[in-house]
Amino acid sequence: MQARDDYCACRYIIASHARSACCIRCLVTHFTVRHDLQELEDRKTELDERGSNISDSTPVVRIKAAIKSIKNELQQMSVHIGVLQHQLLQVLLAKSRERLTADVVSG
Repeated sequence: MQARDDYCACRYIIASHARSACCIRCLVTHFTVRHDLQELEDRKTELDERGSNISDSTPVVRIKAAIKSIKNELQQMSVHIGVLQHQLLQVLLAKSRERLTADVVSG
C-alpha cells in the first residue's frame, strides 16, 4: 500500500511539474511573441519613416525657391550693372567733350 501511495504522490508531483512546465512554456512563448511583435512594429515604424522621407518633396521645394531667389538677385544685379555702365559711359562722354572743346579752343 505504501508503494501505491508513493506512486500516486510521485505521479501528482510529476503532473504538477508538467503543468508548471506548460505554464512556463506558455509564458516564454507569450513573451517571445510579444518581443517579436514589438520588434516588427519598430521595423514597420522605421520603414514608414524612410518611406515618408523619400516621398517628402520639401527639400526639392526649398531648392527650387532658392534657385528662384538667386535668379531674381542675378536679374537685379544685371540691372544695377547696366545702370553703372550707363553712368560710366556718360562720364566718359562728358570728359571726351571737354577734351574736344579744349582742343578746339586751344587749337
